[in-house]
Amino acid sequence: MVEVIILAADGKLRFNSLTRATARCLLSIRGTPIIEHIINKVQLIDEVATITIVGSRRFFKQLKGWIDNYSCRLPIELIADDHNTRHHNTGAIKTLSGVIDRQNITNDVLLIGADNMFSFTLNDFIEFSRHIYPAPVVGLYNANGKLKPNKFGVATLGPDARMIDFCEKPGTIDISQFVSTCLYFFPRQTLPAIKAYAESNGAVHLGDYIEWLCKKDHVYGYIFEGDWLDIADIESYTEAVFTF
Repeated sequence: MVEVIILAADGKLRFNSLTRATARCLLSIRGTPIIEHIINKVQLIDEVATITIVGSRRFFKQLKGWIDNYSCRLPIELIADDHNTRHHNTGAIKTLSGVIDRQNITNDVLLIGADNMFSFTLNDFIEFSRHIYPAPVVGLYNANGKLKPNKFGVATLGPDARMIDFCEKPGTIDISQFVSTCLYFFPRQTLPAIKAYAESNGAVHLGDYIEWLCKKDHVYGYIFEGDWLDIADIESYTEAVFTF
């Protein structure tokens, strides 16, 4: 079975007026909140057991109100992110570790950033992850010169899709590299390593953990095909409205 964790903490409010009163993941695209677009894709995966949404305390009541009015075939639990706020950000790896511990998760984990907007399904990603199990898998996207590398983690893959290098927010990339989409598959055997890393390091991002991990163990990359955007600012949100 697979436990889905969706990170929707909104630690940094980069939209100003748009996200002053609304959680970023609840911004609408084609009349549907971004997070609903994500969950609609998650519901197509047969192996998924539960969905845990990690929200900020700032928008906790708002997210709870949305969940209460959203029809989903899978159980959804909303928990507060006590690691990251507008004034104190320790990084997503500590949030992930805290969720694994708090929810007593012992199944495989599909981790999704709630800022993701994408046209592809996730079933092939899960199938690929099963094929190379029990190695972690990072969802990647071909930037094709359209995305700014200093905003993303960037991966270099070998011929067998094994990640041979990963760098969090470099200044430049070449055509052999791909950006991270904040879609991750972590087999249950790898969860203790996440907790250990979070406990022994300070404020770090998920990309920092992947950069460290791919130097010590096998990590694979899966290249998504289709449309994908990281809804990080007003420009990318506007592009998503027109793209999707």
